[in-house]
Amino acid sequence: MSDTRAFVINYGVMLEAEANFTLSAILNIELDSSKALGDSYQSLGFNQKITLIQDLKGLNKDTINKLQKFMEIRNKFAHVLKIDSFSAFKTKTQEGKATITKLENWYLNKISDKIKISKNKEEDYRNLFLELYKDIWQFLQHTKDVHLVEKHREQSISYLQLGLLEILKQKLSASNELAKILENAESEMKEKWEEKKRRDGFRVPNKGFHE
Repeated sequence: MSDTRAFVINYGVMLEAEANFTLSAILNIELDSSKALGDSYQSLGFNQKITLIQDLKGLNKDTINKLQKFMEIRNKFAHVLKIDSFSAFKTKTQEGKATITKLENWYLNKISDKIKISKNKEEDYRNLFLELYKDIWQFLQHTKDVHLVEKHREQSISYLQLGLLEILKQKLSASNELAKILENAESEMKEKWEEKKRRDGFRVPNKGFHE
């Protein structure tokens, strides 16, 4: 296996793992026992996971394009024998030249110092690909974190509501009728909260990794 092929596939594996963590957080899936996101023959493929992420609401066009380009590069190196370098990817595939141009538009300024040092086109293409990987990895991390913060917020609000009801019930205990109304409201809220936890739960998935 060529060094470049191993390089691309390695980062593809790491990004797929991070996609698993992100999807498990969003979909409330227990990653360790998941059939869809696990490592069995029944699991979703890399392309299917990335496509699911592309379908998330609120994703901007730029992020969707970056996910698409990463998927194109990874697939060519993983499945086409003659694609064993970025130079081959650029010249021997239909989408290669356009994809490399996109990477240059996105990241050429960020790696300009490295280009001056290396004077090696293959190394330059590797650095462009690495910037694409970092960009997507940060997006996945952010998406997961935003989702977990929202889960925490919903849980905190529910506990606060229950606490306020308990305080009101104690303050109005002198009035049997009002206390009964509050007690019924508290029971109803607790039932709804338990139902919500059963339905979509709250947990913190295993932490992702980045090299």
